[in-house]
Amino acid sequence: LVANLASLMHTDMGHVGTLWTDVQPGIQAYLVQQGVNDSFEVHGMDFPVFPWIDAQVTQCQDVELFLEFWYFNGQGWQPTTYPSFESGHCVACAGSNATTGQVLISDPYYDVSVPAANPTTHNDTQFVSHDPYNTVQFIFPGNPPAGYPFTALELQNYLQITGFSGDLNWHAFVRGAVAVSPLPDVAVTNVTTSKTGCKPMETVGLGYNANVSATVLNLGSDPETFNVTTYANASLPSVIIIGNQSVSLLAGESKTLVFQWNTAGASYGNYTISGVADTVPGELNTTNNTYNDGKMLVTIPGDINGDFHVTLTDLGMLAKAYNSHEPNYHYKGEPASPTWNPNADINGDGQVSLTDLGILAKHYNQHYP
Repeated sequence: LVANLASLMHTDMGHVGTLWTDVQPGIQAYLVQQGVNDSFEVHGMDFPVFPWIDAQVTQCQDVELFLEFWYFNGQGWQPTTYPSFESGHCVACAGSNATTGQVLISDPYYDVSVPAANPTTHNDTQFVSHDPYNTVQFIFPGNPPAGYPFTALELQNYLQITGFSGDLNWHAFVRGAVAVSPLPDVAVTNVTTSKTGCKPMETVGLGYNANVSATVLNLGSDPETFNVTTYANASLPSVIIIGNQSVSLLAGESKTLVFQWNTAGASYGNYTISGVADTVPGELNTTNNTYNDGKMLVTIPGDINGDFHVTLTDLGMLAKAYNSHEPNYHYKGEPASPTWNPNADINGDGQVSLTDLGILAKHYNQHYP
C-alpha cells in the first residue's frame, strides 16, 4: 500500500519526499485504481481556515495538512533551509476541537509526548501520535511570505514543541489541506418477509397479509432523508408496489422498515420481493440501492407446503405448529415457539390457532390449476 501510494504521489521522483500538490491527484488515482472513486470525493484547499478543517474532520475523519516553515527577521520572511523542513511537512489531522480551536496531529516524524522518539517508532500503529496544537489565524506584519495572502492559519509553537528551535520567530503555517470524504450513498442492505426461512418455500394465501422488512443504511457522511419502496416482482409490467415509506438517517445509521403486503390484488405464482431506496442528491453509487430477497409463493389459503393443493399434508403441518407463535408475540424479547411455522399462520396474526384451521378447512381439497 505504501509503495503504491508513493508511486501515485511521485514520492522521491526528482525531489526528496512528497510534494503536497501531488497528494490530491495521487489519492484520486488510487481511488480510481481500486474502483471506488464513485464512493469518495477528494478535495483540497489552499491556506485553509480552521472552520474548514473542523468541518472536514467532523464529516470524514480523513484530512491531510501541509505545513510550511518561515522565519521573521523583523523586516521580512525567510523560508527554512533545514533539510528535513525545506520543502515542508505533511501531517494527518486526527481530530479537532471547535471550542478551543485545536487540532490533533498524527505526525509521521515528531511526537509531542515522546520528543526524542525515533521516527520509525510510528511505523508501529500502537505508537501513532495524536498531538494537540492550538491554531490561530495569523495576520502578517508588513508583506507576507512569497505567494501567501495577508493572513494564514498557524499551528502554534509546532517548531518549538518538536524541538526544531526555541526561537518564537519561527512559524508553522498550514499551506494547504486535502480531504477525502465519502460521497452521499444510501443502501438497502437486507429484505426479509414474515415467511422468511419456511420450507420448502415461503407461502402466503391469496387475499391474506405478509409483512416485508427492508433494512436501509446511510453510508455517507451527512444525514439523509429519502424514500424506500418495496415491490413484489420488481420487473415491469407485472410489478406490484407493496408500500412506500420516507426515512431519515444520520451518517452511518441503519433502520429496518416494515411494510404490510395485502395479496388481494395479486395472482397465484412466485414473486420476487425487493426493496429500493431512492437516489439522494450527489449519489453516484446506486448499485446498492436495490436489494432482492428471493421468492414468495402466493397460493391457495391453507396450502402450507406450496404445492397448489390443500391436503392432509398441509393439515399435518398446521397441526404440528398449532398453538405456536412468532417472536415477541406476547411481550418484547420472547422467542418464537419451538414449533413455530410462519406458513401455518395463514391469516398473519402471529399465531397458529383455530382461525387458521378454519381457513384451511374452508379451502380443503382445493387445487390450482
